[in-house]
Amino acid sequence: MQNLGVDEAEGSYRAQLFVDGVAVDSAASVSLPAGGSASFSFHYTPHAAGSYRAYVQLSGAGFTLSTDTVATTVAAETGERVVQIGKPSTSMWSGTTYAPVYGTRALSQTEIALAPEALPFGAGTRIKAVAFQGTVARTAVQKVHAMIGCSAVKKFSFPYAFSDHSGWTTIYNGPYNFEKTTATAEIMKINMASPFVYDGTSLHLFFDNELVGEGAALNFTKEATGQLCSAIMRDKYATGALPMPTSRHQPMLLWFI
Repeated sequence: MQNLGVDEAEGSYRAQLFVDGVAVDSAASVSLPAGGSASFSFHYTPHAAGSYRAYVQLSGAGFTLSTDTVATTVAAETGERVVQIGKPSTSMWSGTTYAPVYGTRALSQTEIALAPEALPFGAGTRIKAVAFQGTVARTAVQKVHAMIGCSAVKKFSFPYAFSDHSGWTTIYNGPYNFEKTTATAEIMKINMASPFVYDGTSLHLFFDNELVGEGAALNFTKEATGQLCSAIMRDKYATGALPMPTSRHQPMLLWFI
């Protein structure tokens, strides 16, 4: 962009990208002498197919300058990216967790929370699936009701309680077959019927599980640092018992976006 007016000092104006009339990004304002030129970089990712109109606006004391509006058409998303939250624990004794499904309990519930700081994607991201790795002692079936939602709660604190998930989205409801594997592999993946749009706050998963038959030890791979996600779990047979957090319940997650 070329300055046809007077000298503009660094920080004396704003450079913003507008899409459909809404400011979506800004760039640092640099020194721009009269007759000089400068380049600005902006970043914006649309998450829905359609037509968009974009322009750049510079505004300062006594002036506002906008570029010509550029119209562009965005096609529907076709690609998929896998985002792994954390690294798998290699601890021999504490490298696994029972979350999200306690394979040897007749009835159990689990809630997992991930703060936005732990997520390498932002508001508007369309989540297509979530998966867990681990091992399965023997082939088994669990009835699983899984839900996804967003909340202001970043981590759980005493007195521990599950979040109000009445408005969350059900992503799985029915029998889930866990196949025997002694080597660490993907043991559970939930594909969503339609993408869940993340709103930028804490991302939560809630599981309500019921054992079918004898069950089996489900050893989900634990996240190594223990800092990127937190989880609480309870045995539903323990009437009135509070869900309890523990360092064991911090699974490593894979998000498909």
